[in-house]
Amino acid sequence: MSPIIFIEHALDRMKERGVSEYEVRKTINFGSSRPAKQGRMKFEKLFAVTDPDKKKKYSKKKVVVIAQITGKDIDVISVYPEFY
Repeated sequence: MSPIIFIEHALDRMKERGVSEYEVRKTINFGSSRPAKQGRMKFEKLFAVTDPDKKKKYSKKKVVVIAQITGKDIDVISVYPEFY
C-alpha cells in the first residue's frame, strides 16, 4: 500500500464534515476510483451511517476523496460526504 499523506486542507474538511481518517483510508484502499480534474484521482466508497442524528434521515454515507498521486505517495487534497 502506498503511504497516505493528509494535507492541512483535507484534515480541516474532514473535521468540518464529519469524515474520519479510518473512512478516508478505507475509501482509498477499497473504494472505486476514477480520474478527476487536474490529473487527480477521485475515490468513492459507501458506508452505513453511524451518527444517530443523521441516521434518522439517512441510511448510507458516501465518502468522496480527492487525491494527488505523487510518486509512491497518495496526497489527500479534499474530502466530502454525501448522504442517501
